[in-house]
Amino acid sequence: MINARRYECFWTDPRERWLFAGNTSGQISVIDIDTFSIVREVQAHSGVLRAIAVHPSLPYLAAFATDRCLSLWTYGEDGSLAPLAYASVRDIPCANDEGCVPPILSHSVALGFHDTERRLVTRNGNGGVLELEFDDSGALRLLSCMRLHGDWDVQMTRYVSGTDLVLSGGRDATLVLSDRGRELRRWTFWDTVAHWADPIEGTTYLIASDAGRVARVDVCSDAEPISGDRFAHDEMEYVTYNKVSRRAFATSFDRNVYEIDPETCEAKGVVYSPGYKCIWAKTLERSPSTLIVHSRNGGLYKANVDTGCTLAVIKETPAALWSMVSLPGGDIVAAGEGSDLARFRLTGIDPIARTPRYERERIETELPADTYTKRMVRHPASGELILARTDGEIWIGRDGAFRRLIALGSAVRDIAVDPAGRDLFAVTEDGRALKIDLDSGTVQLTYQTGGEPFPRPLWALAYNHTHNLLAVAEFSTKVHILSAADFSLVETCESQRVKRIRWVDSQTLLFGSSDEIWRYTLGSGTPVPLVTGMQNTVEDFIWDARRQYLLLICYQCTIALCDFNTGARLDVVRDQIDYSKGIAWLDATGDAHLYPWDFITWGRSGAAHHFRIHDERILALGPLAVPCA
Repeated sequence: MINARRYECFWTDPRERWLFAGNTSGQISVIDIDTFSIVREVQAHSGVLRAIAVHPSLPYLAAFATDRCLSLWTYGEDGSLAPLAYASVRDIPCANDEGCVPPILSHSVALGFHDTERRLVTRNGNGGVLELEFDDSGALRLLSCMRLHGDWDVQMTRYVSGTDLVLSGGRDATLVLSDRGRELRRWTFWDTVAHWADPIEGTTYLIASDAGRVARVDVCSDAEPISGDRFAHDEMEYVTYNKVSRRAFATSFDRNVYEIDPETCEAKGVVYSPGYKCIWAKTLERSPSTLIVHSRNGGLYKANVDTGCTLAVIKETPAALWSMVSLPGGDIVAAGEGSDLARFRLTGIDPIARTPRYERERIETELPADTYTKRMVRHPASGELILARTDGEIWIGRDGAFRRLIALGSAVRDIAVDPAGRDLFAVTEDGRALKIDLDSGTVQLTYQTGGEPFPRPLWALAYNHTHNLLAVAEFSTKVHILSAADFSLVETCESQRVKRIRWVDSQTLLFGSSDEIWRYTLGSGTPVPLVTGMQNTVEDFIWDARRQYLLLICYQCTIALCDFNTGARLDVVRDQIDYSKGIAWLDATGDAHLYPWDFITWGRSGAAHHFRIHDERILALGPLAVPCA
């Protein structure tokens, strides 16, 4: 399944009548803000629309996509769009590059118009800051293209209000002020990506970063930036300031929209949550309590920041799948967004292709519909399914009948069970590891991370039954090995952005560390890189029974096939246009007719995608199943 209508970005016209939103298949939707309905659409690009910008004073719109092209449009009073220019920026060189730098795949949102001139600033194909001017005929002229963030990509660009100066934020954790490519000043914010800069007044800006905190800086002053404390439990993507209400709001991947004090940059609390990761946001100046926020589930939400109520939603994407487990007999159960589960029922085998045939069925449950299941595991002895939810609840049951086991008060990131007992292990966004009795829901042990102003989140875990050890991963810092008997600390190793940990055997641990996979042996003290250079975060990984191959998926929507022992990359393919979150082998142990190196991926597309390893290459076999009528 191709999830082609997931919204990725938006912008409003200066009068705040129209919302222009871009999706994964390159369309721009024109949305009436008052009715929150789509009135027209145009096909703008052949890739994911990463950014849209509307000129502050002239009737122009620009869009930038992963096809490495820029498009310019004129828009009318009725929101109609007419094409003005379309140009590739893939091969525009940076003036300060000494040699040829190849283009890169980018998630950048670098796009902004000059306040009054027919001029815009974006990025070129390999991470340079690019300035262009245009005329009414659509003719483009290069003003400057300069590499200002080293070997790192440019995340955002914009003109400083009332000037010709450019502000760019890079994935090198710096914010740069420049004039036609000449660097004037540079700031570093907490060694994390500066995702967005939003103007307060004059040349003063609020800065959003992956550090989960906001800064305030006057880019034309020598005054030191003001920095608030961390408030988000995950990366923070966007900050927006309303010049009428003088209120500021920030979005985070922890599913919340926070109000921010624009003077101190401290958080005042959560004002709204759509239940899913939040990115782009804006409150209307003509209606300051009205918030429009874009979520990573592909939806656009209109809400009231004073009441926290949802006013309207535009969402045309299927429910995302986050976790799958195999059942005896070959069936598969999947969970994710909303309350329903999906069962992939094995109906037969194609003996010629050596592939299983599945039908997909919907399982209705009493789980809350406004949240999602992050992880699901099956107890091998009892057959019970345990579901860990982002609202902090853990449910247990089977065949669609579930009961709430415990409410932990913080999003559950990962779970594991003791296969020989009744112990459940869980880690949460507020930095706890817990040992929970599966029958009573009683918390038996708790481990708490440190960190100020609140504990560091725990993102992943893995249970070692042989030695009764629990490996837990802190957000962007360390992996801790705990005794599962009393949660005492056994040993620690360094890590970065760990989303998955798995024990290979009783002594060896594999974990994703940012865009790499590292191998750690108990007692060694130091992990060893195994797979490197995947360009974005490793989401999940598996290996086969022979330990011949290692498969992994990463945030670049790619699957990599590697040698299990050396980490050598054998093949890399595109999975889908949407993000995958999990990967697993299809169980071929019960029938010799089945091919033993078939696997599936799943994620935001809401489907399971079927692949095969053959000739040390990855072969796409299509969807595992389609929903039953």
